[in-house]
Amino acid sequence: MKQWFPNRLQLSLLFSLAFCSMVSAAVIPADLKLVGEARLQVLWWKIFDAKLYGDLAPLDRISGPIVLKLIYLQDFTKEDLVAETAKQLKGQVGDKDLETNLARLRQLWPNIREQDSISFYLDPQQMGHFYHNGQYLGSIDRKDFNHAFLGIWLSIDGSYPNLARRLRGLN
Repeated sequence: MKQWFPNRLQLSLLFSLAFCSMVSAAVIPADLKLVGEARLQVLWWKIFDAKLYGDLAPLDRISGPIVLKLIYLQDFTKEDLVAETAKQLKGQVGDKDLETNLARLRQLWPNIREQDSISFYLDPQQMGHFYHNGQYLGSIDRKDFNHAFLGIWLSIDGSYPNLARRLRGLN
C-alpha cells in the first residue's frame, strides 16, 4: 500500500488555506469609543448588560465600524437566542434570507452561561462578525440582515426604544 507524503506545492497550499481561514476573522478596532450602555430587564428578570462602541456619539445611524457587546446575566440555550432573534426579525428581513441567516446563527452561537458575552462587530464594509467571550465565532456577509440584527437593540422604533436611546447615547 502506497503512503501519501505531501510535496512542497501541496504543503504550501495547505499552509496558505490554513492561513487564509485564520485571517478571515475580523479584528475589532481598539480605538472605538463607548457610545452608550444599558441593561435589559423585564420586570424582575435581568437579561443582559449591553455596551455599544463606535466612532462617534451619539450614534445617528447604524453603520460600521460599531460593536455591540451583550453580557448575559442568565443562562440561555442557543435555541432560545435564535428563537428570540427570529421573533424580533420577523417582517424585518425576507423569509428566505431570515431562515438562511438563522441557520448560520445556529451553527455559530454557543449556549450561553451567566456572564458570557456575545459581541457583534459591524465592519466598515457592513459585514457582521460574532465573538463569544472575545473569541471569533464567524461572520455573516448580508448587509440587510446585519443592519436588521443590530436594529433589535438600536432601533428607536423597535421593541426596546429606551435601551436603544441609551445605547446610542441619546439619553
